Amino acid sequence: MSHSSSRNDRSFDADAAAATAPGARDRSHWLYLAVVLAVIAGIIVGIVDKDLGVALKPLGTVLHH
Repeated sequence: MSHSSSRNDRSFDADAAAATAPGARDRSHWLYLAVVLAVIAGIIVGIVDKDLGVALKPLGTVLHH
């Protein structure tokens, strides 16, 4: 009785391994935190000093595109 198995059953998925690697998770975690902090900082600047928030708009536009 021969056992045949397809190549896909035993292939190594490098993309999946990279996505679950500890280094990949750490980078995405810190990026997520940086974005959340930037949003909170933007809200605070907008509440405290609207003129400064308006003056910083070109910075957000340049970094966004």
